[in-house]
Amino acid sequence: MPHNFSSASCLRRAGPARIASPRETVIGLVKELDGKNGAPVDAVVSEAEKRGFNRESVLKLITGQLLDSGQLYEPKHGFVKIVKPSLSV
Repeated sequence: MPHNFSSASCLRRAGPARIASPRETVIGLVKELDGKNGAPVDAVVSEAEKRGFNRESVLKLITGQLLDSGQLYEPKHGFVKIVKPSLSV
């Protein structure tokens, strides 16, 4: 059964008993798939689905939370990048 991000579900990663939140999982996929134009949203969603997450929940997390909160930005339609924190002087 696919995970629903609106619940408290988590994803278990290989290795030590490390639990990643849905937000951490999606951000990790964006980092992993990041290219010149960013990470293709379709690829991020597809990889999350392979890991058992619900497509609509992943899209909602990306568009309704991560983009809106400023953690991700869309440099080109259909691609996302992680916002790098600015260094204070």
